[in-house]
Amino acid sequence: MVGPTLRYAEGPGRYVEHGLVLRLSGTRAVLYGTGTPLPTFNRLYDVRTGKIDALGPNSNPWSYGAVDAFGNYLAYSTDKSGRTEVRRRDQSTGKDVLVASAPKIKKVAVYGNLVAWLTDCREGVWPCAQTVAYRTVGATGVLGPVKSFATRGTISIDLSATHLALDTLLSRREVRIVTLGANAVRVVGTLPAKASSGWIPPLAIGDRDVVPVHFDLDGNRIGWLDANQTARVAAVDGPATRARYLGNGVIPASFPSTGKFSASLPFSANPSKCTVTFKKGTTAVRIMPCVVRNGDVQLSWDARTGSGAKVAKGKYSWTLTASTPAGRVLWYSGTASPITAAVTVS
Repeated sequence: MVGPTLRYAEGPGRYVEHGLVLRLSGTRAVLYGTGTPLPTFNRLYDVRTGKIDALGPNSNPWSYGAVDAFGNYLAYSTDKSGRTEVRRRDQSTGKDVLVASAPKIKKVAVYGNLVAWLTDCREGVWPCAQTVAYRTVGATGVLGPVKSFATRGTISIDLSATHLALDTLLSRREVRIVTLGANAVRVVGTLPAKASSGWIPPLAIGDRDVVPVHFDLDGNRIGWLDANQTARVAAVDGPATRARYLGNGVIPASFPSTGKFSASLPFSANPSKCTVTFKKGTTAVRIMPCVVRNGDVQLSWDARTGSGAKVAKGKYSWTLTASTPAGRVLWYSGTASPITAAVTVS
């Protein structure tokens, strides 16, 4: 999403922020842009808690910002000792991992255990020789080998489990797709010739800094605006992408026996099969289908057994079982651990 203006209460008055790019991931959103008066910022909005965190300035204040989110993972860049670090933070644990460093970073992207980054040109130089690099980052912070390829005239990148998308803004503006591992690059289509769509910041200093992101990679599909400003969608070759639970669900820890347990879990795609099992110890007391709407899996339980009898007060557990034609759902990190939690009937 490009060009939002957000207003929210901050301190005694209201604060207005004119965003350049809004990245959504489940119940979280990352906004890069300018405020009033015009500082640059990255903000992390958490729908579940209602909390707004300032992430601090990034390495290139008039680009869209080196920040991206997927599930509980946040990838970002930060200046340190004359270089720019690429880091990944797990918002659920607070664990922050140094992924890489370079003289200057233009963009970062994150998908599951993959983190990618794009180097930037020196001030006043455009276009220039750039590098796109990526590596795996394990849940404990173990780093895989860096893989990279050269590009030129690139301002944006995006990731999926198997591919990386990027733009090239030269005499011919194109969106390209790269198969991870093989680094095989192919052109998907053309992009708008000028920054004629999206909000343009009042203090932008160059065409490369004001062109909105005209493409998005989602699983086995890529969407983009072509040279005629027409929306296009194309399939991406490769194995089908499995849906992932994005974490940070709205899940109550308890509910009264006279009420209902209602939870909402965000997914990267709709599961085609989904059930939830409530247990007392190891004994199943209720197995129910989920309600799935636009990637949101909703769970509901009225504290009754399958026969309609009220259960006793106390602690229970629930486990979600879901799948798509590509296989069972994964966590945002790519692991296949059970999606389960405890709930107390009070």
